[in-house]
Order: sequence, then C-alpha cells, then structure tokens
Amino acid sequence: MAILSRCCFVCSVRDGTLIIGITCIVCRVLASIACVVLLASYAQENNAEQGGTVRYNLTSLKLLLPDNLLVMLFSGLLVIGLVKNRRYYLIPWIVWVSASCIILIILWCLRAIIAIKDQVLTDIALLGAALVLFSLQVYFILVVFSHYQNMKNSSRQLSVVIKM
Repeated sequence: MAILSRCCFVCSVRDGTLIIGITCIVCRVLASIACVVLLASYAQENNAEQGGTVRYNLTSLKLLLPDNLLVMLFSGLLVIGLVKNRRYYLIPWIVWVSASCIILIILWCLRAIIAIKDQVLTDIALLGAALVLFSLQVYFILVVFSHYQNMKNSSRQLSVVIKM
C-alpha cells in the first residue's frame, strides 16, 4: 500500500515524481555551478589561517559537488524509470536521497556547534531554513516511494490477470 495517494493534494504521485525528478536535475545543475564558482572564489581569496566556519564551508562545498552529480544521475534514472515504467530505476534515487538526508542532519549538527562556538548568528538562522528544506526533501522521498509502491502493486495485479 502506498503511503501517499496524491502529490501536494493536486496531482497524482506519478506526475509528482516526474516533477520531482526534473526539478532535481535542474536544481542540482545550478547547485553544481554555484559550488564550482564558490570554490573558485575561496581559492582566489587568501590562503591564511581559516576559521572553523570557513573550513566547514569549504569541506561542505567539496562534498556537495559529487553529491550533486550523483543526484543528477539518479534523477535521470528516476525520469527514465517513469517513462519506461521500470520501478527498479526509482530505487537508487530513493536510497541515495534518503542517505543524503541523514548525512545532512549530521553536517547541520556540526554546523550548529561551529556557529555557536564562533558566535555566528546568521548561520544559526540558516539552520532554521535548512530544516524547512529537509522537511521538503523528506516529503519528496515519500512521494517517490509512494509511486514505487503503486508500480509494485500494479505489476502484481498484471501478473494475476496474465495467469488467469
């Protein structure tokens, strides 16, 4: 049984999954460009002793770039799986984005500790916005997983019809 029957109370979970896949590809391309630009600007600034927040930002950007590339790949598989009606193509996206959410929680906890230690109030405010984005990401996972369950149930119904 699927967790959700509709996406955003408006469209089917299939349409929602398609929108999520395409949106992930577009957003991750833009995020990758932003990562490269920010890493280049950090490299051009100064190589002096860097504070905890700057080191954290550099490390986060270096980790975010491969994550963006993998999510683009898995989002492409997600869209192909929807078009070709192959439910197993949805699994890499579900697994990777779920794992990314867990990793992000750990990184945000570290960021909160560094922000409190360095007394950076803007970082603490950004963590509140990050919590909203995290909630949205969990909802996206639920939508895609619901469509995966629907595809799984429809293939079972098809096999029963064929056996008769």
